[in-house]
Amino acid sequence: MIITDKHTYFDLLEMENSLNIDLEKLETNYLKILNQFHPDRVKDLEQKVIAASVSEAVNQGYKILSNDLERRKYILKTRGVHICGEESVTKPAGQFLEEIFEIRAKIDETKNLEQLEKINEYASAQYQKNITLFDKLYLEEKIIDAGLYLNHALFYSKILEEISNKKSNYHANS
Repeated sequence: MIITDKHTYFDLLEMENSLNIDLEKLETNYLKILNQFHPDRVKDLEQKVIAASVSEAVNQGYKILSNDLERRKYILKTRGVHICGEESVTKPAGQFLEEIFEIRAKIDETKNLEQLEKINEYASAQYQKNITLFDKLYLEEKIIDAGLYLNHALFYSKILEEISNKKSNYHANS
């Protein structure tokens, strides 16, 4: 197997290019291909280098495709749409960023788990809403619009991560 720029992680892991994939099949394919191209299975140095390269790509592909959010980002990237960094074509509006700032301030100010759980419920609902809107718009071929909602989902996922970290701190200090 030779990896080129024309191959996607879907191709590499023998999966259908889809928003929703069978994670069990992904894992089965991942383990099969990883075993097939493991560097220890070949003796020739040149073949070891190729096997290591394939293994690295398979590991990276599995990491991305097994995560719903990362898989969606990757699908957009394969369509030429970047939602992060300077190349981003989907920059959030000021009003949305203000809301994110306010939520983060509430997280910082929160003094108990009950308040934190309410923020978590809201952020989880917003995350899911944005993923659903992304999926709908993506399937309608409104790729740039879809990217904006995925960008919003990324912000909410980071908020959910912050909440999880703060909950861990509460539990550690209890």
